[in-house]
Amino acid sequence: MKKKFLSLVLVLVMLFGITLPVYADELMESGDNVIEDGEFDSLRMVAGRTVTSNANNDGISLIAGNNITVNGNNTYGFLAGNVVTFNGTGKDVFLAGNVITVSENAVMSRDAYIAGNSITIKANVGRDLRVGGSKINISGITISGDAFLATDEIIMDEDTNIIGKLTYDEKARVIGLDKAHIGSTEIVKTKEVVVRYSFKNQLYDFIVSLIAAFITMIVLFFILKNSSEKLESVNLNALAMAKNMGIGLLILIVVPLVIIIALFTGFLTPLGLITGLLLGISIYLAPLLSSYVVGHVINKYLIKNDSVYLSLIIGLLVVRLAKLVPYLGGFISILTMLYGIGLIYQYMVQSVSKKKN
Repeated sequence: MKKKFLSLVLVLVMLFGITLPVYADELMESGDNVIEDGEFDSLRMVAGRTVTSNANNDGISLIAGNNITVNGNNTYGFLAGNVVTFNGTGKDVFLAGNVITVSENAVMSRDAYIAGNSITIKANVGRDLRVGGSKINISGITISGDAFLATDEIIMDEDTNIIGKLTYDEKARVIGLDKAHIGSTEIVKTKEVVVRYSFKNQLYDFIVSLIAAFITMIVLFFILKNSSEKLESVNLNALAMAKNMGIGLLILIVVPLVIIIALFTGFLTPLGLITGLLLGISIYLAPLLSSYVVGHVINKYLIKNDSVYLSLIIGLLVVRLAKLVPYLGGFISILTMLYGIGLIYQYMVQSVSKKKN
């Protein structure tokens, strides 16, 4: 029963990931310089070096690029780029980038969530404003709700009007606070926490995580019969390994996007939550699977032993010690995760093929 349930879940995740590219082909524009026009009522994904969106979309718009300019109406707009200029209208707006400008022609009827380096807002905000970044200028605008500004510098003037509460860090440099009209103010005090992490603590955490990983893999081998044999039989030539890593990278890019889309649609929300949980599990398992492959190779060719447990211990120990090496450790962590996710995908494909046959 457990095996059937896990197989069903894995198939759902795979189908969710595979169907996205087909769906995106119908709803996505991409290229070097993209100019988007038209009327839409759906999910729209646009990507390019320079993107200019004049489209009106009564749905969700996901726009990414180096230089982004949005002039149309987007009910829910998610914009991410180096230079982002928002001239359009939207209910809830999510902006991320280096230099972000919301022009005086823009309309944000509800909430605005903004993260960036230099942020200038010249349009009113219908409800709450939440910002994280280096510098923000909110001179001359009205914020009808609360303003939470996690920035190093805040600029306002006598025409700045915050109906609700202004919250900012005590270390922030605030210009024009005495001139602005603010309902109430809350200053957040930064707590400095000094954590002393001794070698004894590090060694303890290392051993505990190693034991937890070992037990997890043993349970996995028990639930999924012959999974250790499949890991031992994977193709280890450079091309096959690069392909697995490429698949892992693609999944890490595509599946989170699918989850976000699903969470914004009522009937797909449960599937989005399940997929998010399974993606988290896969990210945890991926390095462990890669470690077992490494341990099997060492055990087979150097120690010349066929013990699954010995291969697992060797692999986990070698990979985890390698991750402790400065600079190189981070690179190894990324590679083992990508390769492991590729292995999971490969296992799912093989399981589906067997069921069809």
